[in-house]
Amino acid sequence: MYAIARRAALKAWRRLFVSQTHSESWLSLCAGLPVIAGSTPKAGRGLYALVDLDYAATVFTAKPLVCTPASSSGTLRSCLYCLRPLPGTRAQQYCSERCSQKAAEVLPSSLTSSWTRFTDSASRRGFVYPLLAAQIALGVENGVFTQRVLEPLCYARGAVTDPPLAWKEEHRLLLEALRESGHDVASWMTVDWYASVLARLHLNSFRVDIPRVDMPLSLDALAQQAQNGSGTAVYMLPSLLNHSCEPNIDAVWRDGDATLTLAARRDIAAGEELNITYIDAGLPATERRQLLLNGYGFVCMCPACVDELGDDA
Repeated sequence: MYAIARRAALKAWRRLFVSQTHSESWLSLCAGLPVIAGSTPKAGRGLYALVDLDYAATVFTAKPLVCTPASSSGTLRSCLYCLRPLPGTRAQQYCSERCSQKAAEVLPSSLTSSWTRFTDSASRRGFVYPLLAAQIALGVENGVFTQRVLEPLCYARGAVTDPPLAWKEEHRLLLEALRESGHDVASWMTVDWYASVLARLHLNSFRVDIPRVDMPLSLDALAQQAQNGSGTAVYMLPSLLNHSCEPNIDAVWRDGDATLTLAARRDIAAGEELNITYIDAGLPATERRQLLLNGYGFVCMCPACVDELGDDA
């Protein structure tokens, strides 16, 4: 019955959205899932329920394209490849041999002085986006990604046309690091490429919060975990989810690693747009709006904000 309903809904929704930019690539990512990509009245693209979804149902799960641990995690260390928590008593980088082998595809095979300068510069300032961009660049070099892998994602247009000086410096350091590691990237890894990647990472990255249950934590460690999370990750299809301060979808990490689970917060009707919250929805509306304006460049007009602030413009 579900398959019949899904086929009928997909046929109708495809007629509506097939003409949209990148619609076919998004539709392929939605294949077999109870969701469909489509246009929205105000936010560009979004995800919609293809069939009725029950409260607490898992809508879909997603593996990260790339991810990196929290930049200042102290004893709360995470696997460099999957972000699975590592034992606090042992010095190790990966949770398994498999992760170590997979990491070789998107991380440098050996550390060089230039690579250390690049990573130290990012870590010192608490920046994770240059580290994610470096993984994408290495993935391109190793044939894991195409140069345009992030192109379908939304981005900050001004930052692409006029990149900040800090981005240009990061690009220079990354270029040096990759060259010293034996990668000839000068022909394609231009400032424009780097800026286009950073502009997308800033708007589409998820803070990963993996519950750590393997060891008792001190109050200081718990506070640090709450502040930094487990790390940062980029996903493709979940990046289509738009924001609401009263979302109908929860983004959670239940598998112990960076695998993202999208679960229904309530019953959702077929055709309803799916929303997550980009921020702490428990904050006052004025604070929420300011955070969203500063971080994402829009004034939130979700029903919760409109009701709390008594405006509609």
